[in-house]
Amino acid sequence: MRTSNKIAFTGLMLALTMAMLFLAVLMPLNRLFFTAISSVFVAVVIMEIGIGYGWLFYIASSLLVLLLIPMKSIALLYTAFFGIYGIIKGYIERIHDRWIEVILKLLFFNLSLFILYKIASAFLPNELNISGRWPVTLLWLAAQVAFLVYDYAYTLFLRLYHNRIRKAMFR
Repeated sequence: MRTSNKIAFTGLMLALTMAMLFLAVLMPLNRLFFTAISSVFVAVVIMEIGIGYGWLFYIASSLLVLLLIPMKSIALLYTAFFGIYGIIKGYIERIHDRWIEVILKLLFFNLSLFILYKIASAFLPNELNISGRWPVTLLWLAAQVAFLVYDYAYTLFLRLYHNRIRKAMFR
């Protein structure tokens, strides 16, 4: 692929990422869904162009998101977890040991969750009003299950892209 085609393709993926994140701002009931959808475009860039462009895409998209998305919680969520997850997933899945992969993915997710919690508690202390030990534990357990479902859906989308969408796009 020529350099101009790579840049154009990356720009298109960046536009789709921004569109999903603006939809996350506009649709209050689907914020997490659209934010999660925005994360697949970095993996598509990596599949088509390579990991170097994937890192550049992540940096550019994170800067744009932080500058342009009016809801900073969505921008932070994208930057700290969803935007980089496609890159991390790619590195982890090179191991080819399913249990180690799951453990490393959960470690990354929990590290991201911890960082997001610390940032939110520092800047939005009144928004995080969770009391008692059991609600936090149940919320954490539900987040683990939700993450595993997200990772599985992410994998299914990448297979769909590789087997169907990619072939239709690049005929």
